[in-house]
Amino acid sequence: MKKTLLAITITLAAGCASTPKTPPVQTQNYSIPEINTSVKVTLGERMLMQATGYYTDSITVQALDAYAADIPATTIFYRIPGSNAFQSIGKNTVVINNGYGAPLNYVNTIRFDDGADKFCIQSMLCYTSKEASFSHDPNKELRIEANSLQQVIEYNGKSGDTLKFTYREFSDSTARAAFTTDFTMDLNEGKEIGYKGAIISVEDASNSHITYRVLKNFNI
Repeated sequence: MKKTLLAITITLAAGCASTPKTPPVQTQNYSIPEINTSVKVTLGERMLMQATGYYTDSITVQALDAYAADIPATTIFYRIPGSNAFQSIGKNTVVINNGYGAPLNYVNTIRFDDGADKFCIQSMLCYTSKEASFSHDPNKELRIEANSLQQVIEYNGKSGDTLKFTYREFSDSTARAAFTTDFTMDLNEGKEIGYKGAIISVEDASNSHITYRVLKNFNI
């Protein structure tokens, strides 16, 4: 019985030792616009957004005209951190065709394993270098992407020495109504406004536009 338990223990230890570890993805928070940069927006525009940056490799696929799928133009796909999925900036860069070769659906993700001589669309549609022209660039490039959850401030105009704003939250571009609040700023009390941790310095404002600097974003 002891020998059996010992064998099981050794087997489990060997299995754990052979499991590759995925290195942690290094990400960094970014502000849109950049911190302490003078920006001018008009009435109703977003004054600030949040983004995440990371370094990743890419695949460039030349235009592909296949029966089951098409990539109409040369497209660069960037690796989604920690996976073998690569995603393009445009949302409809890959066309999935039906059984008659006509467009059925649109995606913007392909899959590629390091060292492989093929990339795949939706797992089932795979193309080798003999069927498609593509190249993998292992060099890491900085990618900055807007966060799916956004905290924004919109400018709503000026009345005397009072500036009007609206704070909103969005999840995947859908407004979260419960997190929408109107607030004001009295210019007689100073040029800086702070709200939920974000700090904005106002340089100039009218009833149609505002010029300002973001001193601190919600994520920085």
